[in-house]
Amino acid sequence: MKSDVQIFYVKNTPQVRKVREYFAKNGVRYSEKCLEREALTYEQLIEILQNSFRGVEEILSGRSAKVKKLIKEGIFIERLSIKQLHWLIQRHPDLLVNLIIVGRGRTLIGYQEEEMAGFLPREQKRQIFLESLKRAKILEADKQIV
Repeated sequence: MKSDVQIFYVKNTPQVRKVREYFAKNGVRYSEKCLEREALTYEQLIEILQNSFRGVEEILSGRSAKVKKLIKEGIFIERLSIKQLHWLIQRHPDLLVNLIIVGRGRTLIGYQEEEMAGFLPREQKRQIFLESLKRAKILEADKQIV
């Protein structure tokens, strides 16, 4: 069975574990790839970039010593071709942010609880929305009593 969402990470951090727990709890089918053990494919890089808001800038780790070193040496990563970028990432996966989640037409960087619902199936998102409306009406009714 094909997964709905892919998790890419460099280190297995608490954020990565939270994403796994969230998807398991909500029945989201996912696959995961540790980029230190298994290289990112060209197609996966394309999918990540296509679904991101800011492209390469968004997926590079600004805190990475390697990124800083490349910039200091005058290498502008944003100007590399996709093939060159892919080659570089395959050899140095720690150039990337630690956690990238891709699926359902979106790329999310890191664990952001409020954004995770975007990876849920449409019907499940609809249920969450309806429940929040019910809660809002209950709160509204409580305010009228006071």
